[in-house]
Amino acid sequence: MKFVKFGILLSLVFSLTACSISTDDLPIKEITDTVTESVSNSGILEGANEVFTYVQNTQESFQELMNIGGQWSEVYNAASNGTITNEELASRVTNEILPLNEELMTQIENYVAPTDATSKINDLLVNAVSTQHDALQEVVNGIQNGDYSVLNSANQLMSDVQGFEGEFTKMIQNIITEYGF
Repeated sequence: MKFVKFGILLSLVFSLTACSISTDDLPIKEITDTVTESVSNSGILEGANEVFTYVQNTQESFQELMNIGGQWSEVYNAASNGTITNEELASRVTNEILPLNEELMTQIENYVAPTDATSKINDLLVNAVSTQHDALQEVVNGIQNGDYSVLNSANQLMSDVQGFEGEFTKMIQNIITEYGF
């Protein structure tokens, strides 16, 4: 039953990955709380509580990473179709998107991975959030220097970050299987 509940939770989290929807309004919190309580009470494997908490935290962080990428896509598309200027794009990236990414980067860098497998997940997250940061910073620097050609390369980097989703999902699924969540 725990596996089914966690499977439902995982499905909901990843179905929202491409959207920048607030998960506060969704039933996911209730499901997460129920699964957390089940795992906490059973202690499936030694260290399972720490691993489960880590998995939950990293899933939330990965979702936030994708949400930030969604915000980038919105402003990039707005600049591409002329709805906003490149200068407005740089301003929104500087004032709205980069601070969110930097906050997420700090959060991820402070995670303590309880196992070798979760350490690999952490490395992937750090790589993804750092790549996203580099892309966003490239946009700001390029526009400030009048080099608008950086928009395409930055957008490619942001697409590369989205490509981490498959690897992240596989790693999480392996942990879920190993620990019987």
